[in-house]
Amino acid sequence: MSATRRETIRVRGLHKSFGTQPILQGIDLSAFEHETISIIGQSGSGKSTLLRCLNLLEIPQVSQFLVNGEEIRFRQTRGGVAPEDRRQVERLRRSVAMVFQQFNLWAHWTALENVCKVPQHVHGVDSGEARQRALACLEKVGMADKCDSYPSQLSGGQQQRVAIARALAVNPDILLFDEPTSALDPELVSEVLGVMRALSAEGRTMIVVTHEMSFARDVSHRAIFLHQGRIEEEGAPSEVFSRPRSRRLGEFLGKG
Repeated sequence: MSATRRETIRVRGLHKSFGTQPILQGIDLSAFEHETISIIGQSGSGKSTLLRCLNLLEIPQVSQFLVNGEEIRFRQTRGGVAPEDRRQVERLRRSVAMVFQQFNLWAHWTALENVCKVPQHVHGVDSGEARQRALACLEKVGMADKCDSYPSQLSGGQQQRVAIARALAVNPDILLFDEPTSALDPELVSEVLGVMRALSAEGRTMIVVTHEMSFARDVSHRAIFLHQGRIEEEGAPSEVFSRPRSRRLGEFLGKG
């Protein structure tokens, strides 16, 4: 895939600590256009922190950070590291959208309003276009009939699908999913995974932190196993899940 597809993200030598506690220790990661990558690993291995670094919700120490070919520059400050140019951060966030574990919908807005407000107020899309875009995105995730419902009137799975529609509404090049089904009751997981499978099938570039092993195995183009802040193993899911090379991955998959 990497030989024929455009590289959308490249990070080299990514480190992140909280205080004196190292969380990520030298991550090298590339993602390519139309690729779905699943990141798996035990709780506390650094998966969510890695995803938040890719969207600069957390600022890492990194030797190289490129998004769509643009190198993101950082500078040293008294408090640590900060982006050198806020305009670069703004461009990154137009290209990279994130879906969180919790739905983070505004309770006082309808589903439609939740989806259209970000492109309208953050990205400057006029209200008419933002509304049409929001309706199309809600249709894509199977929520058009709930456009006038408030979050309190929706199930957890429905709220997460609205959150996915909100991410889609900014026309991102890359979608980041941080354990999008972990806050759902088991019977609601399949409806969210169904939307994610459809997005992957249509060629969306996606990086997914997940504990849903069937999704990682069957949908991903590449699987990454993170252990104690390092990439312990990565490769095609058929190899990673069937023939793990590392003892730690084998134990995680119950094959050790």
